[in-house]
Amino acid sequence: MVSHTFKLKPFTSLKGCGDFVCVFERDNDLLFALGDVGGYGNIEVGNLAERMRTWLNENYRLSIKELFNGLSKVEGVEKFGATVFLGRVDTAQSLLHYMSIGDVKAVKIASAGVKKLSTQHGVLGFTAPSSMKEFVTNLNQNDGIVVASDGITSFNDALSHFSMNSVETVCGHIVSQHTKKDDDASCLVLKMAGGKSKRKVLDSAMVENGVTQEEYNHIETHNSTAAKITAKQLSLQNSSLEIAHRHSPDVIALPDENTFFCVLDSQLAARKKIRELKDYLQLSDKQRISMKSIALEAISTLGVDVNVYVSESRMSITFPYNNAFYQQVNLVIGGEHVGISPCGKWLVVWVVLANNVNITSTVFDEFKERVQLGISEENYAQYQQDQKRDVVLAQQAKLASMGEMIGAIAHQWRQPLNELALRIQTLKYKVKKGITDDDINSFIKDNLVTIDFMSKTVDDFRNFFRIDKSKEVFDVAKTVESVVVLQQAQLQSNGIDLVITGATGDVEGFKSEFQQVILNLVSNARDALNAKGDSNKVIEIAFDLNKITVTDNAGGIPPDVIERIFEPYFTTKAHGEGTGMGLYMSKMIINDHMKGEITAKNVTTVKGKGAEFTIKLPFYDSPRNKLPKATAEPRV
Repeated sequence: MVSHTFKLKPFTSLKGCGDFVCVFERDNDLLFALGDVGGYGNIEVGNLAERMRTWLNENYRLSIKELFNGLSKVEGVEKFGATVFLGRVDTAQSLLHYMSIGDVKAVKIASAGVKKLSTQHGVLGFTAPSSMKEFVTNLNQNDGIVVASDGITSFNDALSHFSMNSVETVCGHIVSQHTKKDDDASCLVLKMAGGKSKRKVLDSAMVENGVTQEEYNHIETHNSTAAKITAKQLSLQNSSLEIAHRHSPDVIALPDENTFFCVLDSQLAARKKIRELKDYLQLSDKQRISMKSIALEAISTLGVDVNVYVSESRMSITFPYNNAFYQQVNLVIGGEHVGISPCGKWLVVWVVLANNVNITSTVFDEFKERVQLGISEENYAQYQQDQKRDVVLAQQAKLASMGEMIGAIAHQWRQPLNELALRIQTLKYKVKKGITDDDINSFIKDNLVTIDFMSKTVDDFRNFFRIDKSKEVFDVAKTVESVVVLQQAQLQSNGIDLVITGATGDVEGFKSEFQQVILNLVSNARDALNAKGDSNKVIEIAFDLNKITVTDNAGGIPPDVIERIFEPYFTTKAHGEGTGMGLYMSKMIINDHMKGEITAKNVTTVKGKGAEFTIKLPFYDSPRNKLPKATAEPRV
């Protein structure tokens, strides 16, 4: 159980307050967030803080990584910026998962003392890191977490008797005694009322990188001998360096890119991944210790990432060349296994494997993927099951879309088939009355036009369901229109007006998958409008370069289910009328495959109340996208 409380103290008024705090008790964990929008005492700043808080309220079931990504796209963040701390207390495992960016004060209070929690430099919306990291730390019984915005000057004195005080007392003291006079201030305090009893816990750096207690014990068992050897090999005195014969590295080709295995970006990753490679590649203890020692030193001394390559007969590591470091490596592993790349930028170190490895086998591919993901064999098995499930879901969604398209083609063909039948009957009548060459020529010409239209419909259908092997650059508007033209007859027969407005550009992605998303959105809007039973039925598709919105006036999505519409197998349609897969797959395609975002909300327009789905795709740097936006006329 986790007890918690928070306090917020605006500089002027709540409406102009840039700080916000949210706490959500979910099924098996507790999610919390504290943020600080740049500025204070400004109604725009207060509105942005409220929008971010509202977005969290609407999406709190997502993972903290997804939440962080979503917050960075809230309208206004790019103007004012924000510092944010997002945390999730896993009550079952007694772990705190968290992500933090900017000047947020956050500490963990334990019996061993106060530990400052990690944060990444930058400002959300301005200078966010290229990749956000998720950190993890243990929580024991009576441990506490305190998070505060930069409006709090200090809170060390309030932590000295943390275990004896309630969270309300601690939080109240911090906000009342340590807030700046000219800034908003907020503070959140949590305390583990239950949890694991105090024991020998993992090193914090190891916890943050996902090492289990068993793996830690394994490291401890072997660490003393390896550390002694490493220290003896790499701790070189200046005098011995001067006396030693300095080698010039041999020039050697870089390992083939096809043999790339993984990146070692931390000392913990180096220890863990090289240990797994040792077991799989059957490295000797000397080879393992040498490669691990060099990787650890490169990461800590040079501050660089180390690339690992595995071929059939050798394991190699590469990192930026440094002459002084090369002299140390040369003494550790021997000059015959060290070289410099032809460009002079990379140091290459390798060991020869005792037994060749089949790097094209499925077993090796799975081992490589598991090590890259940094997960255990048990978790990898679950990961594979999840991947297979997603494939099945994708196939189900594709079949559902195929049903939609077949229905659309049936409507598209009904009118031309009627025209063909009518012309044949007319020709039979004209034959009896006396047919002319002009009649025959007209009959052939008109029927060829109709048949060509029907053939094009089949081509569009075939293109829609082709399997994309690679990404391509495509025009958003033309791609959307290629889908809705197949649905036009259905929409017209149901009395639905389709309006397309705005200017668009190029995007990069899987074209047929994107078409599937548009088909789902338009089909859902059509079904909602038909269920409405009103004569005023409108679907509007609006373009704004790499942003697409699909809006209807069918009354909107019920508030109690709008948060669940992207879940698999969830549908608001009657039993047997919906699979619940369309929107789930649409989100997977846009968010995962195209690295964009799809959201839904209820809106009120001049056409009435309805649902609005917004797709935002990554900007593609093409010459056409750099041209000034054209003013586009509405087209139906």
